[in-house]
Amino acid sequence: MIRRIAVGVLAVGLAACGGSVPSNSGVTEAQLVAYQSVGQGLANAVQTYAVQASTTTTQAGCLSAHHQYDAAAAPLVAQMYDQSHAMDQHMAELGSHGAADLECVAGAMTAELARHRAEACAGTDPAAHHAEASLHADTMVQWLEHQRVRYEDMAAMSGMMQAHTESTFACQANADGTFTFTQGGVQTHYPDPEHTAGGTTGTAPGMNHPPPTTWPPTCHDAACNPGSHGMH
Repeated sequence: MIRRIAVGVLAVGLAACGGSVPSNSGVTEAQLVAYQSVGQGLANAVQTYAVQASTTTTQAGCLSAHHQYDAAAAPLVAQMYDQSHAMDQHMAELGSHGAADLECVAGAMTAELARHRAEACAGTDPAAHHAEASLHADTMVQWLEHQRVRYEDMAAMSGMMQAHTESTFACQANADGTFTFTQGGVQTHYPDPEHTAGGTTGTAPGMNHPPPTTWPPTCHDAACNPGSHGMH
């Protein structure tokens, strides 16, 4: 199985919903709304693919599920990558330079989509198809959770969401095209040996994969609903 990048729990002391937007933050609600829309859309696409891929029994069926998924996911990842640069700039302006890594993770997603595109549905063994789809879905869900936490950080610090208590890893894009993730002093890397041709293993998608957490919308004052960002 892929080495899991855990999303821990740590109080971060973010501003509560309804607070004023810091003067040094250029982030707008429109930018946050757009990012939430892309993130939720991508989460939905990954979960739909995970369920569909787990039921395929032929190579043709596998290819059909993957083509539908790739057509939906690729534009969303590209949008997320484009929007992440400005989000990272705003995060740095707020003094959280170490958390300005949305573009980094979106870059890793771009690389993972390309890797999966080359490996999906190879051969005629349905079990191998399921394992590859499982590995991809697992990876994408972990990274989507990271992006959601960073989005919620930004919204909370900008007074447009309730404070929350989740933390996540830090992403570093390396010069050789690889990525390093660090959390609690522990580093993991992408790609790792499990992301190489012939090395895919995993559980059946749609069975042991928890669905991505719902991305909460921005909120103001009484519209804020603590705890509303959990799974639905």
